[in-house]
Amino acid sequence: MPLQPPATDFSDLPLHIKEIAVTSLKRIGRRNTDEPYFGRHAAYRFDDPKKHFGTCYCGQQLDTALAETVLHDEVLLVKDTVTSAGGSTTEVLVPKVYLRRPERPQALW
Repeated sequence: MPLQPPATDFSDLPLHIKEIAVTSLKRIGRRNTDEPYFGRHAAYRFDDPKKHFGTCYCGQQLDTALAETVLHDEVLLVKDTVTSAGGSTTEVLVPKVYLRRPERPQALW
């Protein structure tokens, strides 16, 4: 089943913001550069497509920070068919982790 569009009043819903201390965030970089790094690539899931602002991927736990560096662009949602215990099949989106990025993945983003 494809994703449904958001509710018509979506833009009127309140945005709950949780403030955290920036010193609680962890970041692991791939390169020896000044941190934090706010990339403007428009390539990853939270990047600004118009490249007006940069995004810094980090986490509050070390494992999250590591995943943001190592896995954030290697986990793709791909179509797969699953069979229920009753024998019926359905098509679903499942995360697939690649150890190296495929040439042309069947990603749905």
